[in-house]
Amino acid sequence: MKNDTEILSIISKLHRRQTSIFNNRLKDFEISYGDHSYLFIINGNPGLSQNELTKYLSNNKATTAKILKRLVEKGFVIKEVDENDKRGNKLFLGEKGKEKVEELRGEVVEYSDKIFEGFDEEEAKDMLAKLTKLLKSVDRIYREEV
Repeated sequence: MKNDTEILSIISKLHRRQTSIFNNRLKDFEISYGDHSYLFIINGNPGLSQNELTKYLSNNKATTAKILKRLVEKGFVIKEVDENDKRGNKLFLGEKGKEKVEELRGEVVEYSDKIFEGFDEEEAKDMLAKLTKLLKSVDRIYREEV
């Protein structure tokens, strides 16, 4: 495909710029862009194991452990020993974490609305379908190579 490297370049630029914008927007929330996704995932999956979270985010165990340590220290996340596997932890949001998710939700919605200005519903659905298809291809390669 002729434009495949251009597409990948644009995706890379989108990621870098979105990370910068979000880190700037989140500085008053005592949290970074990378940390916020952990809170949202744990919020939607209470009791998720640390290993499941690592796989969900396609991270390595060390990165997940480092970020979770920071979130636990801030009181956003609670780790509980998994009764079925004493070596594992189940993850839950603490009260501070639940409050933070609610604060962040508005920021995420506002940002999303802003970046999709000028897109009609059909364009947004089409983009979502194409990006989902692309993600499935990348996930397949990830499973094979990583």
